[in-house]
Amino acid sequence: MTSMGLLPAQLEFIKAQERLVGFVGGIGSGKTWVAVCKAVALSTVSPRLSGMILEPTFTMARDVALPTIKRVLDLMGIPYRLHETHMTVTLHNGAVWLLRSGDRPENLAGLNLAWAIVDEGALQTERAILETMARVRDPRSGLQQVCIVGTPDGYNHIHRMFVTNADNNTRLIRARTRDNPSISAGYLQTMTAHLSPDERRQYLDGEFVSMSGRVFHAWGDHLVGDPPRDAVYNNIQRAGVLQLWADFNVGEMAWLLVYKPPDEGDVSYIVAECIGSNTGTARHVHEFKATLSEWVADFCALAFTRWSLVDAYTDASGRARKSSASETDVELLEAEGFRVKSPPANPRVSDGVNITNAVLSRGQLKISPRCVRTLAAIRAHGYDKDGQPDKKHGHDHITDAIRYGVHAQYHINPHKRASVSVR
Repeated sequence: MTSMGLLPAQLEFIKAQERLVGFVGGIGSGKTWVAVCKAVALSTVSPRLSGMILEPTFTMARDVALPTIKRVLDLMGIPYRLHETHMTVTLHNGAVWLLRSGDRPENLAGLNLAWAIVDEGALQTERAILETMARVRDPRSGLQQVCIVGTPDGYNHIHRMFVTNADNNTRLIRARTRDNPSISAGYLQTMTAHLSPDERRQYLDGEFVSMSGRVFHAWGDHLVGDPPRDAVYNNIQRAGVLQLWADFNVGEMAWLLVYKPPDEGDVSYIVAECIGSNTGTARHVHEFKATLSEWVADFCALAFTRWSLVDAYTDASGRARKSSASETDVELLEAEGFRVKSPPANPRVSDGVNITNAVLSRGQLKISPRCVRTLAAIRAHGYDKDGQPDKKHGHDHITDAIRYGVHAQYHINPHKRASVSVR
């Protein structure tokens, strides 16, 4: 196998011989690319045997890993047969690559692998990784090895495997985004502007960082405030000015009324909250409509019934989750006239947190003093012992609703591959 113009950290990863090898790097440091190169190296010493590349979801396997596999093998001039229906690749030496997803770890049972590579390890469950490690057991393998690549994400299970519980059979290799010459200076500048110093260490320098303290560290009480009444009065009947930011839950519904003026830069105001415990969507949507009507009547002495002007930004589960016998949460909202804009999948929690902190730091999100519970949540939401946003103290439902709304309207995608090669 040629060097393929690999960077020093990538070459170190290719040559590593330990049973468990980690490659953690910043966004755009060429992790998926080097994972495929590593698969070629492992197949070279284990011809006619099966190995596996594990992605977090089938969609990522199809849309991220598969095109990278084709590019690497074509560039290396290695003959291969691709069976897209079965998601397998057979090399010229008889080695077979199984391209699988980790979202259902039970489906990995029974595999007998010579090697395995887990892509985006921080997005995989610990169970999926442990199941993969148990499957690498083929005695004919030239090197029984499990490789995990990805971007660090707090002190999670990847940190425990490669730092806390590391031993002589474990090796960790780090890579930085800026070391990849294929990443443009403009991309780095954009990412740097949207990340805090700790987030830059984690997402650009490939370091494990404990995000201790508050999740929304950019929040300050100078952001407490209401929109100008005259502006609300003049804009209230315009489409998209009033919005619903919603987190669906079985136990607690967290729905926020947001005013987004069309003529005041790019500022959003959370002006009212509708938080309900042990309530279904069918009931809660009427409670929210009452909340909205009361706020409009109180704030600008108007009656509001034009629900088709309200944009609803919700979590992705609403398209499948049913609070009633026959209708999903999204269908219930649409039946009441709301224009629902839920994504096909929720953004990564870390992405939503990063964007929200960036928006707060620019003064683009303000919260009315009326929203007592929302203010309490954004002030107090902290991290757990693994460096992840805490879910035990009741702040997460409200902040989830904030993340969904902010990400939908302000996001850039920091995990999207650059248009140039990220070798």
